[in-house]
Formats: sequence, structure tokens, C-alpha cells
Amino acid sequence: MAEENKLADVLCNIVSYEPGVSRTQLVKLAYLTDREFYKNHQKTLTGTDYVLYFYGPYSHNFKRVLNNLKHNNFIEEKYDGVSYRISLTKKGSNNLPTLEKDGYKTLARVFSIAKENNLLISANAIKKFVYNLEEVKKTEPFEKIELCDI
Repeated sequence: MAEENKLADVLCNIVSYEPGVSRTQLVKLAYLTDREFYKNHQKTLTGTDYVLYFYGPYSHNFKRVLNNLKHNNFIEEKYDGVSYRISLTKKGSNNLPTLEKDGYKTLARVFSIAKENNLLISANAIKKFVYNLEEVKKTEPFEKIELCDI
């Protein structure tokens, strides 16, 4: 449960940085956040494990946490004909969860990397990027992605 709360906090903060992010982009940005945090702390910010799924790194907690955030009116999703776009609601904006200090620094680094590599232009751009990360390339489909080698 604590791990899901931390994931929810990170997801809300990502959406506050990038309103209108797609589901695919959101889960990949969460992965990149955990990956960057791991580099300095040898643990993930969310405590979540990721597996190599159909579109790259995926947490099985993601959908449940996203649905809880929607149910509690922290985020809203709108379908634009291609994908679901996620934004904070007024309640989500007014009650944005806080992260530990290094969490904010990590998010800033992730968004810097994302902007430098044009990862926010499409879900395909960020999928291509994460598929080329060494730890992802050496993971078998549906297996846990090990961050210990980054």
C-alpha cells in the first residue's frame, strides 16, 4: 500500500509537470524517474518493480493507482481519439502530494532528459527511448527489469 501511495504521488507530480500526458508517456516517465532516483540511492522513489511489457517498462500497480486517482478526483482522463490524455483536476492541483527533496530533483532531471530527447512529442518517442536503455534491452518479455546494472 505504501508503494502505491508513493507511485500515486509521483504520477500526480509528473502530470503537474506535463498536463495532457498520455498513459504510455506517464508510465514511462514514472519508470525514468525511478531509474534516475535509483542511480543515486540504489532504490526506486516509488518502491515499484517494473516488468518488460508490451510497450516497454510497466508496473502492474500502475492501472490500479491511476484508477484510484481518477476515482478520488485527483486526475481526469480525456480520450482525444488516439490516446487518453491525463491532467490534474482542481482537487488534484490544490492537493498536490509532496515528494522528498531528492524526488523533486530527480523529476527535474527526468524532464530535462525528456525535453533534450524530444520524448514528450509522442508515446512512440518515449517508447523508442526506453527500449534502447541497456537494462531494458537485456530483459526478456514479462520479466522484471533489474536496475542494479545501471
